[in-house]
Amino acid sequence: MSLVARLAALACLAVLGSQASAESDQWFGMTLAGTPAGWSHMVDRVEGDARTTMNETAFRISRAGVEVSMTLQVEWVESRDGTPRSMTSRQDMGVQQMTTLWTFEGDSIRIVTEQDGRRNETVVPTPSTPWLAPGALQDAFRAAAKAGKDTITLTTLSPDFGPEPVSMTYTRLEPETLRIDGVERTASVWSMQMDKLPFPSVSRYASDWTLLSTEMKAPFGQIDMTLSTRERAMAAVRGKGPELMLNLMIRPDRPIPDWLHARTGRFRLRAKDGAMPQLPSAGFQRIESTDEAGAVIQIMDLGSPSKATKEELADPQYRSGSGMIDPDDKAIRDLVDKALVDVGTDAGDRAEALRAFVHRWISIKNYRTAFASASETARNRTGDCSEHGVLLAAMLRSDGIPARVATGLVYFAPENGGPSVYGWHMWTQAIVDGHWIDLDATMPVPFTIGHVLVDTSSLADDTGIGDQYNMLALIGNMEIGVLEVDAK
Repeated sequence: MSLVARLAALACLAVLGSQASAESDQWFGMTLAGTPAGWSHMVDRVEGDARTTMNETAFRISRAGVEVSMTLQVEWVESRDGTPRSMTSRQDMGVQQMTTLWTFEGDSIRIVTEQDGRRNETVVPTPSTPWLAPGALQDAFRAAAKAGKDTITLTTLSPDFGPEPVSMTYTRLEPETLRIDGVERTASVWSMQMDKLPFPSVSRYASDWTLLSTEMKAPFGQIDMTLSTRERAMAAVRGKGPELMLNLMIRPDRPIPDWLHARTGRFRLRAKDGAMPQLPSAGFQRIESTDEAGAVIQIMDLGSPSKATKEELADPQYRSGSGMIDPDDKAIRDLVDKALVDVGTDAGDRAEALRAFVHRWISIKNYRTAFASASETARNRTGDCSEHGVLLAAMLRSDGIPARVATGLVYFAPENGGPSVYGWHMWTQAIVDGHWIDLDATMPVPFTIGHVLVDTSSLADDTGIGDQYNMLALIGNMEIGVLEVDAK
């Protein structure tokens, strides 16, 4: 369940807009749910007429006892007057590093992703909404805070959300006294709420605007980052990382009978905080409202897929390539040819043949890979749900079948013989005969009623985790009741 590892990457967002003061080089130790998990290194420097801000974060987590390490780095270059020039994002979450470069070209942004010699390029319009590059944003925040403002709203861009403006609202809280390295320091305290994240962060600054600490109450445990030294901060990734996956399982109110073969079912989904996001009715899932606050009824019917809209049928993102889903890669095309030997022209038959092939092809099924691209997986034959999902999406697109990934929950029986539970999951949806059908390459059957669709994404290079907002709102916040199942 690589989604758990992907969610842990949100630690980087906890410090977005809470950088150090200009001309600085700072290290922070990171804990997750009270357990040392990694470090963050933030740099702000000016050379000539260019200002560079960099944030690199490394962390380690455990998924069902398997250790996974990830490194994420984001570097912005802007002119001294705040005009953005470029943004480079590097992530090591799979076997190979993926690099994304944004080049700002007036009215457009050129986005290039590269991995193992493969290159994908796209051009998108520069947002019309006014926004600030990170250096200029830091200056604007400090200036407004020094002027005595108690609420400050600023807008920026983040590669985590693609080239779409992110609005952040800072609210001044009561000052606090912190003890760091045995020294008491009075801190200016600010909460920060992004419009694209369902949970806030809190940052504390010294009188010279040195960042002292920041925290984010994420659903999988609170993330704390505290000013440290390079040596102490980096030592945090040498121990065993905090366990995430097992802590996020959901046990329904009763078992689902014959869940691998049942064709229809009704379930009650409830957000514990009473704020259920709008879940999609797509694929084999239908969502109906109820009178109960925070609850909806999920109807699963594996014989009744939803129709794709005209916009979805025409959307090129479901057919084209990206850094994660690259259907034109030779390794992908070769696998499609192998999978479709002696398969006819019917799109449904071809989609199922590709799904079954991916199920067999990924022969090393484990949690060690955080989030690998389709090309990586085609060559390495290793991964879990996200690797199955992106590889199948790439192979479908390579065969001319529009496809996207789906995120949500899946019901399964643990290998240790414990009670069956729902775990966070990724699979694939394809347009076949004008309808969205669900395909799960991790399973011995095409799909089951024990899935809960929460979000969908094309995984295009100009999208980000904003496509997974519903999942972020429901991690650790979901209850599931089994109402009715056709177990014939």
